[in-house]
Formats: sequence, C-alpha cells, structure tokens
Amino acid sequence: MNMEATVPRLVIASYKGKNGKTTVTLALAYALIRTGYRISMFKVGPDYIDPSYHSVIINKPSRNLDYVLMGNRVITRFYRYSMDSDIAIIEASLAFMTAWTELLRLVAPPK
Repeated sequence: MNMEATVPRLVIASYKGKNGKTTVTLALAYALIRTGYRISMFKVGPDYIDPSYHSVIINKPSRNLDYVLMGNRVITRFYRYSMDSDIAIIEASLAFMTAWTELLRLVAPPK
C-alpha cells in the first residue's frame, strides 16, 4: 500500500505550554470548516482533553499521533485518518518541541 499522505498539513506548536495552542487550533479549525473545508485533527502527546475539544468542532474523533506511545504506527494512523480531508491540523504538545524533527520526518518526509 502506498502511504504517501498528500493532504496539506498544519502544525500548531509552541516552545512552552499554557499559551493558547488549543484556542488557536480550535479557532482555525472552526474558520476552515465554516469556509467549506473538510478537516482532520490530531494531537501529539498524551492528552485526551484537547482531542475532545477538537472532536466537538469537527464532529468526528480527533486522533493522537504520539510517537513515544505509538512508534511508527503514527504514520499509518495519520494516513488513515487524514486521507478524506482537505487539510490536517496537528496540535503539538510541549514535548513536541523536543521531538519535532522525528515527527515531521514521519508525517512529511523530505522528497
């Protein structure tokens, strides 16, 4: 199976916590949905609260892409749950900043 994800991706991240990543992510998703985009949303990190907020906005489950917990399965998971979307929004946790190169290599490999 060719698992090249061609859906555009947007990663929302910050160098520290508690600075509005979830608020920005939700507002952006809502605005894109209002303009007709089909959105898939993902969260990096061991969090179940933010994905529940995502799910309310997009009216379907938000998926986790935590490489530490899932290993290379994040690739399959991203591909499976973003393939019917116009854009995928990935909200990163603070831990993302220490492992961002690994995640980007897996989700958006260089050509």
